Amino acid sequence: MKNYGYGSEVDPNLVKLIVRRASLHGFRENDMEDVLQQVFLGLLRFRFDPAKSNGCQETTVLITIIDRRLKTIRRTEARYQARQDNAEPRPELESDLTTQLQVEVRSALEGLSPIQRQICTGLGNGDSTKQIAQQLGCSWHAVERHVAHIRAHFQKLGLDHWFGA
Repeated sequence: MKNYGYGSEVDPNLVKLIVRRASLHGFRENDMEDVLQQVFLGLLRFRFDPAKSNGCQETTVLITIIDRRLKTIRRTEARYQARQDNAEPRPELESDLTTQLQVEVRSALEGLSPIQRQICTGLGNGDSTKQIAQQLGCSWHAVERHVAHIRAHFQKLGLDHWFGA
């Protein structure tokens, strides 16, 4: 069983339980790290109190909390997808604007360090900061710092209107 980076810090049986429940809710293997993190955030304050449990066992209460959190995640995803589906399609950029964008981005990328260019490539490919960090062999905090520098660089060059930076 994959421990998803939690090692001995978290009860492996709890990780197995969450992964099993998430699978039943339709989450795929590549979603598990994010799902585990979100579910663990919901479990941080949980303290089982037999006096308040109405005779339920701790596992039953944990399953209920986990399932509620998983349903919340699914509802959030559905709302986000509905907003995306209902969003007005952006008009295509005209060719001269596209050319202008390409020139401006190329010049902006030249002003970045090689690692910052790799991070831009990863972000452009849709990779998360955690995935980029794994590819580069550094922490996601370092990637976040680089992203902040990249954003500031683009803002300084006046390119934030293209990217919403």
